[in-house]
Amino acid sequence: MNIIGIDVSQGKNHATLISKEAEKVTFKFEHNKSGFQILNSYIKSDTVIIFETTGVYSAQLTAYLKSKKGSIL
Repeated sequence: MNIIGIDVSQGKNHATLISKEAEKVTFKFEHNKSGFQILNSYIKSDTVIIFETTGVYSAQLTAYLKSKKGSIL
């Protein structure tokens, strides 16, 4: 199982992927289409995504993940 922890901030998110091999990869992505494509490139079928809902800052991320639930999760 892969785990992605996301620190949601205004405009840009900071994320860390911990792979099943215990490898850590950090990356940043913005709250827009190209940013979500970056996030999507790290998501595999067995990925768990963890983030704190921070009101308006996490709303776009939440909506994106819900829209992709059937295709990436």
